[in-house]
Amino acid sequence: MQEKTKLYLENSVISMYFQDDAPYLRDLTHQFWETKLTHFNVFISDVVFDEIRATKEFWLRDAMESLIENFEVIKQLMI
Repeated sequence: MQEKTKLYLENSVISMYFQDDAPYLRDLTHQFWETKLTHFNVFISDVVFDEIRATKEFWLRDAMESLIENFEVIKQLMI
């Protein structure tokens, strides 16, 4: 079986899933999530994870955490 291609997502892609003020982009993001994302091994950095955890709106933070729960978190090295 062929290994899935790795895909790194940064926070703007994740947060776009919930952008009601940009319905066209939000809907494209939903479509991407539903039809394309399953074809990748998805990664986020620990920085992205920390940004999501710092979201002040509880409902949004919980929703984003649910959205990324199966993504692998990689440690980003600061040089």
